[in-house]
Amino acid sequence: MSEEGLYPVQWDQAAPVAPGTPPVSGLGLTSSPVSVTPVASVAASSHGHLRGSTLMLTGRILAMCVGFVTQVLIVRYLSKTDYGALAYGLATVSLLQTLIPLGLDRADARFLAVFDERRDAPRLLGVLATEAATVLALGALAGALIAFLVSRGAISIGGAHDSRLLLVLVVLAPIGALDAMVVNAFAVFASAKAVFFRRYVLDPCLRLSACVIVVGAGLSVTWLATGMVVAAAVGFTVYAVLLRGLLRKVLARLDAKSWKVALPGSELFRFATPLLTAGLVTTTAMSLGPLLVGQWRSVHDVADLRAIQPIVTLNLVVSAAFSILFVPTAARLLERRDLDGVRELYWRGTLWITVLTFPVLALTLPFAHVVVTTLFGARYGGSALYLQIMSVGLFAQAATGFNGLLLQAAGRIRYVLVTNLIALAVAVLANVLLVSAFGATGAACALTVTLLVHNGMKQYGLSKVPVPRLERNAGRVYCGVAALVVVLTITEKVLQPSFAVGVVLAAVAVLALFALARPGLDVDGVFPEVQRLAGARRLLCRSRAGAEGQLP
Repeated sequence: MSEEGLYPVQWDQAAPVAPGTPPVSGLGLTSSPVSVTPVASVAASSHGHLRGSTLMLTGRILAMCVGFVTQVLIVRYLSKTDYGALAYGLATVSLLQTLIPLGLDRADARFLAVFDERRDAPRLLGVLATEAATVLALGALAGALIAFLVSRGAISIGGAHDSRLLLVLVVLAPIGALDAMVVNAFAVFASAKAVFFRRYVLDPCLRLSACVIVVGAGLSVTWLATGMVVAAAVGFTVYAVLLRGLLRKVLARLDAKSWKVALPGSELFRFATPLLTAGLVTTTAMSLGPLLVGQWRSVHDVADLRAIQPIVTLNLVVSAAFSILFVPTAARLLERRDLDGVRELYWRGTLWITVLTFPVLALTLPFAHVVVTTLFGARYGGSALYLQIMSVGLFAQAATGFNGLLLQAAGRIRYVLVTNLIALAVAVLANVLLVSAFGATGAACALTVTLLVHNGMKQYGLSKVPVPRLERNAGRVYCGVAALVVVLTITEKVLQPSFAVGVVLAAVAVLALFALARPGLDVDGVFPEVQRLAGARRLLCRSRAGAEGQLP
């Protein structure tokens, strides 16, 4: 095995592979020469990924709207003490849900796609069986550990009802992890519409229904937590049943005669470990701060910090939507040794993510105070500072694209693992030092510092694979983002506009950034239907002069 990692890579485009060359033997690229694919083929995978991801983004926006209604309803209904206890429990669940799958929830889509390409049905089923068994075993262990700590009084942030609330919410961790496995399987084998309905229609509507019932009946926060668990369980059960039918079709297509399972072996866990550490970086940065604030300060501070989380995490809506189809698409390209397709997939996707995420930054950074007070009321006005600080880090996370996944797929396992561990250490150290000194403000700063350090190291690592650290079109867009944010911030200080005026100003900035980024987005290539609409064609499609600035 190469010292560089599990899947050593030799990037040699000068020696094309002859027709009929068998697939590569690893789950990433090997030292075999790389084939040169036609430009049309390169663009096809990128455009297909973007089209499907746009449907996912539409679903994200729909779910975001429903989620906003749910969040505002909860925050306004509960007292600050009750909401702080709920937020503390959900932060614990978030951390557990990242840990118990051991990174398999982030690796399963790649393995399912690769084994499907190889027509290896037993190992395909083995991936799902391994992940499900891991989640159930560690989920039960985590639940027992939480119950033990609660019984000993080791976990208590404000009273007995807080502890009972945590015992109810901890059930969400294994349900959420299993649900992620089911959705990832649908992303690989089913249509984007199936994932759209499950993740962005059924799930948020079930949560909203549970919230409306609890608020309408005037029930306690413990009943609200119970409603969340029931809603998650119903959504998972429905699609778990549908998954069985989907797998029957997959096995029939692969000519598999039985449900024979072959465990994929240690390769699955070796691949998943860096992904686990990557997930731990973001989850620790976002969840450890509120947990420490709850232990060292008060639940009111936790409420201030977590109330704006649904707003600040809007910066990740687009990247999360695109990531659903990115992993299986990239896996298939790497299995075919299509490096031009990989470059196209990464940088074109990064540009789209940056441009589509900018509206969130344009509103939450310059106009944070009016956004928070309009949505949650004046009692949460202090949360505006936390929103501004965290928006910077989460936008950077989104705007650098899937750099970590690309390094992982290219075989730079050691680099990815070391980078993740360094960032994890930064997250823990920054939270301990900053929260102890500055409370909730320190937690917000720790999140941003961690994400900036982590993504800086991952972006530097792109030099180790044949993908430029910074593509020309992307550099122009990043400079545009910085300039527009400065202009909006100055405008807010001078005019102090209302929420409605702030939305209009942010929309103008978004249009300006789109005009700057249009040559690299290739809207007419991704959505050729736009060319049939004269007005839309002039607005959205790149000009002939701008075509030369497109990605290679």
